[in-house]
Amino acid sequence: LTQIKVVAGNILFRDAIDQIREEVIQGEPMAKAMHETYLFPPLVVQMTNIGEKSGALENMLRKVADYYREQVDAMVDGLATLIEPILLMLIALIIGSFVVAMYLPIFNLGMAIK
Repeated sequence: LTQIKVVAGNILFRDAIDQIREEVIQGEPMAKAMHETYLFPPLVVQMTNIGEKSGALENMLRKVADYYREQVDAMVDGLATLIEPILLMLIALIIGSFVVAMYLPIFNLGMAIK
């Protein structure tokens, strides 16, 4: 838990990890301490509880990390799919503006000659 605290970038999670560490030292289950912070999703707390009871905490936490990694990857892929057509439209708008800016003087010159 001390190593996790060093890596955590969020001050709320650092404080929560301190609280969890103190409760674990006092003999409380880690899942219960995590639940009391209200910062961890129920899935994380449940998997931690199962891992503690089965003696496979490391494997359970690895599965949780893999699950959330897949969720983030899916969100990033979805965002990329959404941004791609928007960027294409923006580039088309910019190119169209240049084309209009180049041909507008020619059309105005043609109108002036008539």
